[in-house]
Amino acid sequence: MKVILCFLTAYRYWCNCAALQSKGKFPAPCDPISLGQLSRVAHLEDATSKLSETKELDWNSVGIRKLDRIDLLITDPQQRGFAKNVVTHLQSNFEAVYGSLVMISPGIYVCTPELCFLQMASEFGFVDLVEFGFELCGGYCLNTQAPIGFTNRIPLSSVERINQYLDRVSAVNAVKRARRALAYVANHSASPRETTFAMLETLPIRVGGYGLKLPIMNHKMELAKRDHWKRMNYYCDMYWPEHKLAVEYSGSLVHGKDSVFPDNERENIIELGGIRVLRIDSQQLSNAESLDLATRRIASYMNKHIKKPSSQVAERRENLRSYLYRWNRAPR
Repeated sequence: MKVILCFLTAYRYWCNCAALQSKGKFPAPCDPISLGQLSRVAHLEDATSKLSETKELDWNSVGIRKLDRIDLLITDPQQRGFAKNVVTHLQSNFEAVYGSLVMISPGIYVCTPELCFLQMASEFGFVDLVEFGFELCGGYCLNTQAPIGFTNRIPLSSVERINQYLDRVSAVNAVKRARRALAYVANHSASPRETTFAMLETLPIRVGGYGLKLPIMNHKMELAKRDHWKRMNYYCDMYWPEHKLAVEYSGSLVHGKDSVFPDNERENIIELGGIRVLRIDSQQLSNAESLDLATRRIASYMNKHIKKPSSQVAERRENLRSYLYRWNRAPR
């Protein structure tokens, strides 16, 4: 039996692995960051999905709920068929390279997180693909059943790993779309709200962003030793090292958990390192005028002038903000 899980089914599998491993409940070999330890196949022909064999699978054993939509990869048009909750994806001309598939059980393969991103480049538009990239390379997973709309987990991949994979599959048509979106993705976003603000600030003006440079997300600050601080690590939500500028989010609503230190104490500690700190709260994110003022303030510290937007640009910004700031996001 040979079955390949792909697209969002593969993504859900890796999310399940990462969430369980974050709690210490999943074997280390299934860590998506340690894919080099796993068995892989070099060619898609080595593992071909067969609809007739999906009934034999115990989906729960591979982290997939039975009622979920199941995405299967096929390479032969004759393998297309009809099965409940099963969607087949024909990729007969796909250039399968080392690192595309992982064998998770005898006869069961799953596409790597890097291949998932490439596959979704053919399904998602530009903004959705960037948002998916932040989630893939970040420490959270959308979950409508969670009180705050998401759950924490370890990152599934990184911008660097995805770029390395794309270098090996340059012949695929979706690579250009994937690279275009990946240029606006940062590692280590800790929540959907962090992703939203980063995208609003850095996406190109043509799609409604402000066009600022991509920051480092949740940057570890190297601070001078103070005995009463006990040399604990401090992480800055968004950081532009060349400008010594940091942005901190207020409260637990954005992060999904309370900080070890109060917001004002975090700010004071970071400023002792010679870094200018600006604070953003959820109310500013949800209000177009407040967001614009906050962005102009950030840009001023970068010696960047933001022009007064035309009515068309203002409309694009409002549409993007409304889209990204939606609370009722469906999980991937």
